[in-house]
Amino acid sequence: MLTFAYKESDETLSVETEYNYIFLGLVSMIDPPREESRQAGSDVGRYLACDLLILDDLGTEMVTPMSVSALYTLINDRLIHHRPTIISTNLAPEDLEGKYSPQIASRINGEFTPVEFDGRDIRQIKKERGLA
Repeated sequence: MLTFAYKESDETLSVETEYNYIFLGLVSMIDPPREESRQAGSDVGRYLACDLLILDDLGTEMVTPMSVSALYTLINDRLIHHRPTIISTNLAPEDLEGKYSPQIASRINGEFTPVEFDGRDIRQIKKERGLA
């Protein structure tokens, strides 16, 4: 099951305003051994202030006190400033607290709208059809 969450914004988005989006795999932002993680650390201000942030595949990153803190700061700051955020994850809503913290689970489960997608893994379908 893939769970998709989004936060609605009062701001009207249009072609003219939809220019400052960041699509970010959380792994690349907070997984310390990777070079892109060091670069991401210097870009935190961009992640907090961009017009739309998409956190892709939440739950696949290595969970450390630093990653939990970074995730909390990211989600909380964007909620406070009413900045649209989309989160994709395979985690069930009830698994968020065990993986992260009660505060993160509360913000995601209480402030975002879940949209569930059921179906087969597209990678498996492509492999079966010889398209992989």
